[in-house]
Order: sequence, then structure tokens, then C-alpha cells
Amino acid sequence: MKVIRFVFFLVITLALITFLNTPYNSIPPLGKLLSPHQGFWQNAEKEAISTPSALQLEGLKDEVIVRFDAQLFPHIFANNDEDLFYAQGYVTAFHRLWQMEFQQLNTAGRLAEVLREGFLERDRQQRRKGLTYGAQRTLEKALADPEAAKIIKAYTQGVNAYIDQLDYADYPIEYKLLDYEPEPWTELKCALLLSMMSDDLSRGEADLHNTNALKLWGRDTFDILFPERHPDIDPVIPTGTAFDFEPIAVNKPDVQFPQPLTRPKIEAPDEKNGSNNFVVGGSKTADGSVLFANEPDLGLNLPSIWYVCHLNSPNYNVMGATLPGSPLVIIGMNDSIAWGMTNAKRDLVDWYYVEFRDDSREEYKYDEKWLKTQKVVEEFQVRGGTTVYDTIVFTHYGPVVYDRNYDVSTEQLNLAMRWTAHDASDYQTFIQLNQAYNYDAYSEALSKYVGPPQNIAFASAAGDIAIRISGKFPVKWEEQGKFIMDGRDSRQEWQEMMPWEHTYKVLNPPQGFVSSANQHPGDGTYPYYDYDYNFEYYRNRRINDRLSVMTNITEEDMMALQNDNFNYIASELLP
Repeated sequence: MKVIRFVFFLVITLALITFLNTPYNSIPPLGKLLSPHQGFWQNAEKEAISTPSALQLEGLKDEVIVRFDAQLFPHIFANNDEDLFYAQGYVTAFHRLWQMEFQQLNTAGRLAEVLREGFLERDRQQRRKGLTYGAQRTLEKALADPEAAKIIKAYTQGVNAYIDQLDYADYPIEYKLLDYEPEPWTELKCALLLSMMSDDLSRGEADLHNTNALKLWGRDTFDILFPERHPDIDPVIPTGTAFDFEPIAVNKPDVQFPQPLTRPKIEAPDEKNGSNNFVVGGSKTADGSVLFANEPDLGLNLPSIWYVCHLNSPNYNVMGATLPGSPLVIIGMNDSIAWGMTNAKRDLVDWYYVEFRDDSREEYKYDEKWLKTQKVVEEFQVRGGTTVYDTIVFTHYGPVVYDRNYDVSTEQLNLAMRWTAHDASDYQTFIQLNQAYNYDAYSEALSKYVGPPQNIAFASAAGDIAIRISGKFPVKWEEQGKFIMDGRDSRQEWQEMMPWEHTYKVLNPPQGFVSSANQHPGDGTYPYYDYDYNFEYYRNRRINDRLSVMTNITEEDMMALQNDNFNYIASELLP
């Protein structure tokens, strides 16, 4: 009888141990999760978050001091730049490791590895958009630049120094709930952060929708429903600003747009996101100093998409918003200048109809030639499921996103994506902005900027104010890229990029302020075609109307204007 009881309790014990240590679908092993020594109890909120004031880590060359202020913003003091960015990577991972990794899994199309097959379709979208393709190009350019390479490598080493010291008990709670562990950080993951921002900020377009509308309703109705520019727009660059350059001549060819009806499938960026920034010169402020406000309203995230940090070394003394997973300060100030950004809404995604020579898709037509394609086989590891493969065909335009493997209409349709985010970005923009000391240094930094296009406002301790619409912009003829283009016709391809000197800019305008709120950049006198698939007409006018009449402006006035919620749409619709 004792033997029977012993065997019974042994079986029950083994069954319980097995049950508590086995995941079931999306439920993690309950034994590990509920363990008071290793599980979620270890992540319970503490009275204070403790972190060493002096980092003593393998890989550091000298002492690094980290001080957290009352808002838990880290202030990092290092004796050399490599230690500075090593520490930035370490401290950012200390607070935001899971966010950093999850963002890059999403951008790289790897969510199904963690969240199972329900996210496979999203992963396919992410890879077909070419986000990793663009990140790889950015990384290649960065590693060829000794200064950028040093920063990215140091930041990556710092993130890995934090990861390497973790065991299961130390994991952020998200890893325990989802039952997986952090993987080593890489330089490519830093570059993926830039792709993530481009995906959110510069992928907006209406080519497929416009093509459908034009085919269904005709030109006259289309132009009434979708005007390119509101006649009363209050642009980013003040009306009447002169442009002191000779533009590149552009002649519109006599072309017919392909007009297949399509059913757009890839999820569009959130059109409700909107930012603002405004800088007021000393002539309008109470104490004669320059005042700067920036509100970069991106999508709501928990935790925030931003991570505020102060970086100090012999070559840097800068504080502001960083992106978890990427070094340097993105929006901020040093002891000489401040800069801030809003999204510059420009059409930088064009779709090209592709004709393959045959079903092998080895060649595609380009004028009277047949060009070779490149095929990339993407492997999707699905947690708890079978591995899935997807073949993506690349042309010189970019990836063929819509094809027989990713159908969007009842007819066979091949559409290649040309997007500036597929081109290499340059870390020198932010390296130089972090160290800039006047308007000329700010302008030199922005001359390297690729995207996503931004209205980058500027203020200096010397009293200068400015705004420049920065990014890589193709020179287009009228309506180029507004509808689906014919990839068989070289005349419809982008021919060259706009010279940096030809971009919109204004320095110390007579009105005494500069501002932007995602509205159209100019008043129509700009010598280049600059189509925006959507236009902001209300928020920007409210800001400018208020700033134009405000005098003796204080910091509190700037804050009040940021919180102003007067609705011009309602005001102008009401009788």
C-alpha cells in the first residue's frame, strides 16, 4: 500500500513539475513565471530604481559617471566618445531592452518567431517593403565612415554588456510573459531603427487610390475631389520667400499612366499623427531671448517612443530625445543651438508597373531591353509552426511588393516600389547636429540628411532662428508619382535628386518666427513639383495666427500655445 501511495504521489509530482514547466500555446511555463525567486515577482515595482552611479564594465576604457535626475533621465559623463556611446547603449538597454528588441523584430518582419503564426502576414508585409534592405545599405555606409562606425559599435557593445549580465530573474517582464529570451544586439539593429522611422513617417502615398479614382471618375471629378494645394494654405516657408538658385529643367513627357484597378493591401501609416514646432525670435519675446517649442506627436507607445538622455564627453555636451536602439540625440539641444522636427509630408513612394518576360520572372521589360531581376528567398520561422518561405523579386526600382505571391486584385499585377528609404541614410547628420555651434554648422549637418523628410527648426544662443525642409527629394515633372507609373518606360523613372542647395529654407524671417505643423512647404512659387498626398490646413494656421499677434512672449505662453485646442475646422464650418 505504501508503495502504491509513493508511486501515486511521484506520478502526481512529476506531472505537476512537467505542467508547470511546459508552455501551452501562448501561455508561458507557469512554474517559471510564478516563481518568487525568478518569475514576475522580481519585476514588481520598487521604491526606487537602483543603478550604479559609476559604470565598471568590461570594455570601458575609463571611468563613466551616470546620474539620474528626478524624472529618471540619465546624465552620462565620459572621458572619451567610445565610452560615452557604450554607456548610452548600456543605460538605454537598462530601461528599454524589450522595447528596443521588439521594435526591431517588428521592423525586420520577425514577429512570428515570438508571437506565432497570427503575425506571419505582417512579417511578410514588412519584408516586402524592403525595410531590412534599406537598413543594410545604411549600415554599409555607416561602417565605411570611421566616426559613425566607432559610435555604432560602441553603442552595440554597451547594449550587449547589459544583456550578457542578465539571467532569467533579471529579464524584463515582457520576456517572461512571452516566454523567450533576448538575443545579442547587432549594428544592423541600430540601422533598423532608421528604417522603422521611415516606415512610420515617409511611406505615406496615394498612388494606388489615385489611380483607382482617376479610372472610375475621370479627370474632372478627380481634380475637384483631390486638389493638390489649398489656395489659402499658410506654408512652412513664409509666403514671398525668394529662391536664389537656378532650378534643374524638367520636361513632362507625353505618357499615359497604366490604370489597373487595385485593392491596396499594405497597411498605411496612421494619418491622424501630427506634430508641430515653432521658434520665436528675440524681437517677440519678453526678455529678448529665443524660445523654441517642439511637439513630435508620433503614435502612442508604452513605453514612449522617445528616451531622454544627456551625453557629455570632451566632444559632446548634448541633451534631448533619443530613439531606444540607436545612438546620439535625435531632437535636442547643446550649449549653442537647439533643433526640433516635424514630419515633412512629401510623396516619396512611387509604384511602377512591371512586365516580366515570362513566368520565371528572371527578366523585366525596360524600354526596348530586358533587364535581369534579383530574387531573394525570405525565411519565416513561425513559433509553434512550420517554416514559411516567400520569394521577393527585386528590380532596379526596388522590391516587387505586389505580385502573384502577394495578390491585391483579381488580375495579375506586378508593382515595384521606389522609395527613398531604400537608399542609405547618413549618421553624420546627427553626429554633426549633436556638436553644431551655429547656423552654418546646422546647415552642413542637414546637407547629409536623407530621410524621413523633416521640417527641422533651429534656434541658436546667438539669436538666430531658422527652418529647413530636409531630406532626399527626387526631381519630378508634374504629377510624376501621383499615379501608378509604367516601369517599362524609362521616361517615368526618377532621373536625379534635388541638390541640397535647392531645398526649402528660411533664416531670420521678418515675421519674427518660424513654424511647421505638417502643412505644405511652400506657397506655389517653388520651382519644383512637390506633391503631397494629403494636406494639413488647420493646425498650422492656428499656430501662425497666434504667433503673428503675440508679443512679449514668455515660456508659459509657448506652453499655452502647445496646449491650445481651438478647433479651426469647427469654427469655420459653424454658421
